[in-house]
Amino acid sequence: MEIKHLRTFVTAAKLGSFVETSKQLDYAPSTITSQIQLLEEELKVKLFERLGKQISLTYAGQTLLVYAERLIDLSEEAFTAVSGEAPRGTITLGIAESLAIIRLSKVFGVYHQMLPDIDFDFKFGPCSEFKNYIRKNIIDAAIMYDQETAEQDLIIEASYPESMVLVCAPQHPLAQKQEIYPSDLINETLIISESGCSYRDLLEGMMTGEKARFRSIISVSSLQAEKQFAANGFGVCLLVKAAVKKDLDERSLVELPWKGPEFHISTQIIYHKDKWVSPALRVFLDLIDQELKIK
Repeated sequence: MEIKHLRTFVTAAKLGSFVETSKQLDYAPSTITSQIQLLEEELKVKLFERLGKQISLTYAGQTLLVYAERLIDLSEEAFTAVSGEAPRGTITLGIAESLAIIRLSKVFGVYHQMLPDIDFDFKFGPCSEFKNYIRKNIIDAAIMYDQETAEQDLIIEASYPESMVLVCAPQHPLAQKQEIYPSDLINETLIISESGCSYRDLLEGMMTGEKARFRSIISVSSLQAEKQFAANGFGVCLLVKAAVKKDLDERSLVELPWKGPEFHISTQIIYHKDKWVSPALRVFLDLIDQELKIK
């Protein structure tokens, strides 16, 4: 198997399209098709199901993908070791937006000084999607918020508990209360990340258990939008405390004295148990771990 054919295969598996693969690799579409056919003939298996212009991996393709990525990474590591050149390539991460903003900007700067030729591709979105991305090999690893759970096919590299706070505008009626319970949130508007956010699911489940419900929910995909809606008095917002520290210090938002059930959420670094962690990815994960330890 030629490395260039494996690169084409991995790219096609991630993009789900031979046409997009040809654009990204700057090959003619016929070249992409030919390289995949050569791999299939050599292995005597079908790697992709083809439905019109869309493609998806067969079981054999999913199996090969794990090994193909390892072989590509190993070839790059071997070239680097022999040539003496700095590592090159792309690290693809799923990351919670607030983590990227409040905790990891320093890490990126330090890493870039250490390994300037490594590129990053960040995927933002609900943390619930990241585990699926890892299983489909769309991302190399994820830095995300989640509850403490163990899943056999995923490795939790590190996990650090987070303080969660319920916040609102200083002029909001709830800001005048000495204690806040789930019953106090009845008929209030909740401002929170879109469906799939781990702490949204936790809060909504808690409210259901308490036989209480919000009047309405405003779903947004931006941390800044969440805070701005809350600061403008539209409702209450549940966030990681570190994400609103500056807002609390400036009094654009206030922390409500929550007396309900605790929110057990952690920042976690996770990747697939079969993922080959390249030296470049290992350096990055170690830097993130160090930053989270001193948060």
